[in-house]
Amino acid sequence: MKQATSIHIIACGVLAPDIKKISEQLDLFVKTNFLPGGLHNNPVELKKRLQNAIDSAAKDNSCSRIVVGYGICGMGSVGIKAPKHIPLVFPRVHDCIALFMGSDLAYKREFERYPGTFYLSAGWYGEKKRPRKGEKDRQIWIGSQSLGCRDLKKNMARMGVTE
Repeated sequence: MKQATSIHIIACGVLAPDIKKISEQLDLFVKTNFLPGGLHNNPVELKKRLQNAIDSAAKDNSCSRIVVGYGICGMGSVGIKAPKHIPLVFPRVHDCIALFMGSDLAYKREFERYPGTFYLSAGWYGEKKRPRKGEKDRQIWIGSQSLGCRDLKKNMARMGVTE
């Protein structure tokens, strides 16, 4: 019997640019499945899609482990079932911002120091580049590039851009 050798990554589309870049830099061959960004807003749908993606990856005989690029994400990953014979790896974070910062503790420290920060990543921009109706007059600019406005709170004090 052939030994399972491939790593499957199932992640939020917001993480896609970073996962692709890191995989390339480390010369890793991974099989990826990026689910649409924003599923944390619909935890029932997130859980359904994530479980289906895990079950599908587990059917691949070459799969040696499944790495999940989601935190708790609105409770959408709570109750996910691991395949019987394949390790399932989850980060111990609440959301992607904590993942980008390295841990929930790092995020908490940053939040305590700079409350009201709106965080942005390349993947977030790629997944959410169209402003919602009525937001076209409010813009976020980074350099000469307009990012539109998505879900900004009135008390936003600063923007953090992840790289």
